[in-house]
Amino acid sequence: MTKPVEYEFAKWVSQFVEIRSAIALLEDEHKKRVAPFKEARDQLEGLLLEAMAATGSKSVRTEHGTCTTKSLSRATVKDPHAFIDYIRATGDFDLIERRASATAVREYVEKHGGEQPPGVNYYTEQSLSVTKPRATATVTTEEVVNG
Repeated sequence: MTKPVEYEFAKWVSQFVEIRSAIALLEDEHKKRVAPFKEARDQLEGLLLEAMAATGSKSVRTEHGTCTTKSLSRATVKDPHAFIDYIRATGDFDLIERRASATAVREYVEKHGGEQPPGVNYYTEQSLSVTKPRATATVTTEEVVNG
């Protein structure tokens, strides 16, 4: 005879919440301890970038290490309508990236009975969320009667 499986949800959730709280506390302590070092590092980075710009250097090698400047270009859309109108008018589709909107695809799939738009791979990943119970106010009968 097979023994029935016992699921200990209360125990497991309690352990999960306790461990998550311990991790958060340790991460907060770590963040506070590391903050002065990050601030000093950021100040030194500013000094190095300023000195490299002043000397026209892209790379500086020392006996302690080499620092090199890097450029990272970013593009954000400040006027979506103007941008899309320009793309349509010029056909310059290289200015945009190809990626499906998960929200719009989900709505499409729901509206079309599970059918996905052509060329799209839509899926949902499951994850777990554990929340602590909210603190509830305890009111005694005496407090209600006596106000």
